[in-house]
Amino acid sequence: MDASEEPKLSSVEILENIKLVINEYKQWKAKKTYFGFNELEFKKAMFEKYTSLAESSPILFSKATKGDFEKPDEIDRLKYLMSMANKVNSSNNYNSVSKEVNHKFSTDFGVYDLVNKLEKERLEKENSSITSAEVD
Repeated sequence: MDASEEPKLSSVEILENIKLVINEYKQWKAKKTYFGFNELEFKKAMFEKYTSLAESSPILFSKATKGDFEKPDEIDRLKYLMSMANKVNSSNNYNSVSKEVNHKFSTDFGVYDLVNKLEKERLEKENSSITSAEVD
């Protein structure tokens, strides 16, 4: 079977495979498996074992083999994004899902706070320059 015939992984299968790779990564880092493997050898072993994941979702595969999903909030974000992808695929309502994802991550990462802070600083600077111009 060539790459074009490979079955596409569903988001559930992608998530399941990522969890397996994360577990393998933790075992390797704890020196419980893949003894003596360097990072490249480990990634190659994971590629051979999880080829479908590596080919269908190379960025997620790479992040999993580098330990980027070790923090619980990272895997939670991935689960959330996968559920939103399912929502888009099942309802074809990209705009409303996009707004929901944007709002969640803007809130989670403090984007609104940063925008408000920058706006406040801009207004203070404008008011300061207006006041300075009036005094001159």
